[in-house]
Amino acid sequence: MIKAFIYDSQEEKKSAFSKYNRFETCFVVPDLNAKQSIQKLFFKQTHVLEEELILRANEFWLLLFQANFNDIHLVNTNIISSLIEEWVEEEQFELSLNSIKQFLKVFEQLLPLKLMLQSDELLSSWFQENVSSYIKWGKWYELTSQLYEKIYSLKILPHNLITTHLLLNFPDIQFDFKTQYVFDLGVELSHQEAELMVQLAQVADVHVYMPDNIYNTIESHFSNKYLIQNIGKDDLHKITSENKVSESQKIYKRFSTQLSEIKDLTFQVRQWLEQGVKPEDIAIVLPNLEEYYPILQEYFKSDGIKINKDSLITANSQREIIRWLNHLTAKTKRLQKSTVEFLEFEGQDTELSYNEFKEKLSLFFSTDDMKRISALDKKYLDQKIISQKLSCFEFIQWSFSCWRSCEQDELVLSVLNKLYVETPSSLSLAIEKWLLILESALIKKEVVVQESTGGVGLYNLYQSMWVDVSHMYVGGLNQKCLLSNNSQIISQSEVISIMNHLGVVINHETASNYAFYVNYILAKTNRQTILSYPETTFLGEIGAPEITWLAGSFEAEITAKSSAPRAANFDIQQRRISSAENVRVENDLNLSSQDSVTSDFIQQIKLSNSSMDRYNSCPFVYFMESVLKMRSLNPLDLDESPLAKGSMYHAIVEKITESSTLSFVENDLDKIIEDSKTKLKHNYLNDTHWLINKEKYLNFAKRFLEEELKYNNSYPERKVEHTELYLKYFWDQKNKELSTDRGYPIVSVIDRVDVSSDGKYVLTDYKTSKSSVRSHKSWVEHKSYQLVLYFLMYSFHLKNDNKDHKLAGLFYYILRDYKRDFGLKIEGAGDSFFEVKRKSEQMAENHFKDLVEQISDLIYETVDSIERGAFQPVPKKIETCKNCYWRKTCRAPHLI
Repeated sequence: MIKAFIYDSQEEKKSAFSKYNRFETCFVVPDLNAKQSIQKLFFKQTHVLEEELILRANEFWLLLFQANFNDIHLVNTNIISSLIEEWVEEEQFELSLNSIKQFLKVFEQLLPLKLMLQSDELLSSWFQENVSSYIKWGKWYELTSQLYEKIYSLKILPHNLITTHLLLNFPDIQFDFKTQYVFDLGVELSHQEAELMVQLAQVADVHVYMPDNIYNTIESHFSNKYLIQNIGKDDLHKITSENKVSESQKIYKRFSTQLSEIKDLTFQVRQWLEQGVKPEDIAIVLPNLEEYYPILQEYFKSDGIKINKDSLITANSQREIIRWLNHLTAKTKRLQKSTVEFLEFEGQDTELSYNEFKEKLSLFFSTDDMKRISALDKKYLDQKIISQKLSCFEFIQWSFSCWRSCEQDELVLSVLNKLYVETPSSLSLAIEKWLLILESALIKKEVVVQESTGGVGLYNLYQSMWVDVSHMYVGGLNQKCLLSNNSQIISQSEVISIMNHLGVVINHETASNYAFYVNYILAKTNRQTILSYPETTFLGEIGAPEITWLAGSFEAEITAKSSAPRAANFDIQQRRISSAENVRVENDLNLSSQDSVTSDFIQQIKLSNSSMDRYNSCPFVYFMESVLKMRSLNPLDLDESPLAKGSMYHAIVEKITESSTLSFVENDLDKIIEDSKTKLKHNYLNDTHWLINKEKYLNFAKRFLEEELKYNNSYPERKVEHTELYLKYFWDQKNKELSTDRGYPIVSVIDRVDVSSDGKYVLTDYKTSKSSVRSHKSWVEHKSYQLVLYFLMYSFHLKNDNKDHKLAGLFYYILRDYKRDFGLKIEGAGDSFFEVKRKSEQMAENHFKDLVEQISDLIYETVDSIERGAFQPVPKKIETCKNCYWRKTCRAPHLI
């Protein structure tokens, strides 16, 4: 026999529950919070409670299943997913990886349909009348039918199909629990549970408790509507309270963001506590507690508000567990870069350089890429990999043999034991599949870091039915916050049609009816309730208000304008910290003043054209690389970096120009290229990638050699005196000149020095392309003083050697175009080297002296700024910041 009891408030339900005979009744509730609340209710009457007196719905159906079907093994969905993946691969179904993932999502809803149907012919006739349904999921159902036979033969069943199996075999089910069953599931009641309750009523007394706001809006609750239709009018009872209950006090609030809502919530809870309200009499109810909790926790901590919630972490976040999983993964075909990085650098001794690792494995596609580092090749790729399938027991033996810690033995054993219990002994899977199942189990396993000592209660909205407090703050009443991620393939209308035409009841997990919970919270009770609507989510999404909040706010006549949140201590502290931090940052970056830096740093200053050019491009980059000696990585890429290309071109040109005869054949050039790659320690993705680039360099070497032979024939009176000439002197900052013994060390590497028979010389710097060079007319303006610095260094070098050579020109050699006449020629000199047709490239000797003086002044100014420690992030070109390696570290105003 089945009866329904309609109630208005929690007090009415509690009063009714307390009158049941606890020795003959089993209470079935939706969640743990409801279970604990009823336990407290009965503990007031007695000190001992039977274990099976109060059960969650999933516990009740599980006990019923285990009592009747001990020959069927319940398994978790991860095992089913792994089996399906293997079967799809073995049967060679034409499914891509994405299609398999999509099928796994729909399989959980389609398998119950297959189980409940007596014949596929019934569904075929239904498909003929519902063609759109066949197009949407008909083919998926056919695949499910094929895989069903395999699952049935293994005598296994996914946990989420317990109610399906019970309903399918209901006439043969034995009940040994109680003679009376009380169900209070609200809108969490599923379609199959409703049918099971109707069936159960044929052999036992079933009482269904239903809130009044469900009963009066039954059209929106399909499962409850089905129950009501199976209950006679004489068996519908309205509970009336013996005690008069006062109206609740309702306050409606509106904020611009969820963060503003948290600030106001914190202030409100602190105010309640200051007014003498006990923490256990305050509840915070939210639609998605895990989304709010990380931020809410920090605000409450700053205000000294305790939360009645254990501090939890998942097992897979434990240090020893992470190490264990990485060791296991390293012994399988699932070897990944992240695994190797953890094992090599997680507090262990290794001869491998981290920078080398990051550079050579920046692109990682397969385990073959490990071969770029010989140490990894031998360590990970040479080991024996288990390729055969393992039973669960074999996998547990193997995995636990790799466990090296004693700290978490109990945790690991509990997870492995649960895996063993949930897995049939006959089941064998590839080791990679077992690892995925183990990882999923560790993710779900929660570890208590710190137990709660009491405080303000935090609840998800669906847990609010049994929350008994005097003060409640309900937040997140925004439709975006209330959305469900449910994406079941069979719609509710199709579920109803299948039930009506085929007599098959399957579940449809619709989004929880949040309006029901909010209405239930607002039911007549002696409570102060605040309901809050944030206009935007943490992600900045704008959402409409929840319908109950909207109706209530109109009735309360609140303003349409959002309110400003009241101050929380967290924000006050952050403002203080921020103010102090701003002062510190300002001092660090010398934004307000530029004090002299320490003498220790001044003694470490070393100058070169590249370092001063780096400073002029951005002082902060100079600070990171030249002062802090930080190294920017050049990770592998499918395309070589400009720096790598330039260094290879320079090395090749140097080797060719070193020869006075230029008598090279192709094999010689090939060797030059290979030697240059080895000398520069350049890394390439693989051998094929290097061969492609090598061909490019070989073609360049041939063309450059050809151009050099032509040049020698045209100007036979000159020769290459130096290549890669390294000069080191000192910069005397006081006198703005070079010195041999005082000042800051300054170095230059001149790519090429050509000298004619009459004692004139030309300094040449190789450039990959013309984009990085400027006309000599803008050298001062853009602080491009490379060639002039080379002149200062080389002329000082000649002076010390007592040589009287004269400058004929300073030029860039553009390697891409094989052009050598872009630069500066001294008028009346240099005919022995080449002909410069453009007058704009020529300069009178007295004008050149002025240029040298101006460049010397620029060097002085640059060194002076470095001495003063002016390292504020002021880039010459802001657009270069988007590709800067130090972008995340930089505090330039335009990046903050």
